[in-house]
Amino acid sequence: MCYDYTAAVKCPDLSNPPYGNVTCDSGSNFRYPEACNFSCDPGYQLTPTSSSVRHCQADATWSGNDAECIGVRCPDLSRPTNGRMSCDNGSSFRHPETCTFTCNHGYRLTTGSNSISRTCRADGTWSGSTARCIVECPSLASPQNGGMTCTNRLENGRCTFTCNHGYHLQGSSEVVCGADGQWRGTPPSCAACDSAADIIFSIDVSGSVSGQFDTVRSFIYGVVNYLTIGGSHASVGVIKFAGSNANRCISLTDYNNKNDLLARIGSLDMSLGSTVGSVAGLSVMRTEFSTSGRPAARKIGIVLTDGRDTSSSDDVIWDAETLRNEGTTIFSVGVANIKRETLENMASRPVNENVFTAASFASLQSIVDSLRPKIWCGP
Repeated sequence: MCYDYTAAVKCPDLSNPPYGNVTCDSGSNFRYPEACNFSCDPGYQLTPTSSSVRHCQADATWSGNDAECIGVRCPDLSRPTNGRMSCDNGSSFRHPETCTFTCNHGYRLTTGSNSISRTCRADGTWSGSTARCIVECPSLASPQNGGMTCTNRLENGRCTFTCNHGYHLQGSSEVVCGADGQWRGTPPSCAACDSAADIIFSIDVSGSVSGQFDTVRSFIYGVVNYLTIGGSHASVGVIKFAGSNANRCISLTDYNNKNDLLARIGSLDMSLGSTVGSVAGLSVMRTEFSTSGRPAARKIGIVLTDGRDTSSSDDVIWDAETLRNEGTTIFSVGVANIKRETLENMASRPVNENVFTAASFASLQSIVDSLRPKIWCGP
């Protein structure tokens, strides 16, 4: 049947909905009984109440409801933990909405940028990747008369410090960024190498070391003989240990006279005497620094061992890390048949600069020349 559209009743004109199109079967005459079909642009869809087809009815009205195109919906997003989210369309999460993510103070995005944006795409997926805010430790400055190298300032990131020639670290040689956004360890300063220093030797008197104690004693003597003892200069203490038992045999406060100190070192023997539990003497060392050390003095620990007679490697790690975090510089000296892992667990970072090894006791004295400039440069 053919209709005379010029004689048929006319419905109101229809137009393309925003982000959509209308196509009518009689060329948009909008007269009874014309049918018009509605579609949306890519990334948009008709609302549930919209009519995809509308007919011009005999009473000059359109069937159905007005067509409305809205953006396709992407999955809901949420603000990252310790961060913020801001969307440009009221968080409708519909195409083409863009949401921007930032982090609270003390945190940073995993991308390393200050902010990231994600856009709801025409296929109903978000651009980019999930925003995550991770802890960031504060910026650190290089010490005066020194340098600093950092991996990053995120959790477990590390900063390592060095001093220029003629200066020694006073504080931690390495700090680690903790999960709470705080550095573990004490960012150091660089002190003149003849400034006050509290130096404690912790000497292994067990295992292979026990049979060579005369050489070990000479090693201590050689290092101390280089120092200026007393007053505002160097103080020296000595700890002896075997496994997890240790004894402080010379306190930092015992000697202000170099000759008297050297004579006492010359009389040291292997006996432990009354001991306390302390793996490698490290906890005893910490107590001695705390109770007898000078607040403004550099703290230096020298541990001589083969590394094989330590009953708990976990205790070594914890005690050494605690000492380092409190500002003690630890030098590990290994001799003969060493267990290098133990030496590295104790030493300050970087370990390649603070671990010394001798293949035999006969070559132990060569370490004295390497170690002394790291401790003292006075007359």
